[in-house]
Amino acid sequence: MEVTLDAGGRIRSASLAAGSGTLSLDREALAVLRRAQPLPAPPPERLVAGQIRIVLPIHFDLNQAG
Repeated sequence: MEVTLDAGGRIRSASLAAGSGTLSLDREALAVLRRAQPLPAPPPERLVAGQIRIVLPIHFDLNQAG
């Protein structure tokens, strides 16, 4: 996921950096981020124009019982 956060850790934009090949998993990856808001505030020294762009790996393990 490519995510842009504001200084408070709120998501300003999110998109798939690379799809999983399964539409439902791709949708869930975006939904996970929305449910997790606000994320921890980024370090102020890393902000550019009040925002930070990061790439977050999201991994789904469909073989694990649980």
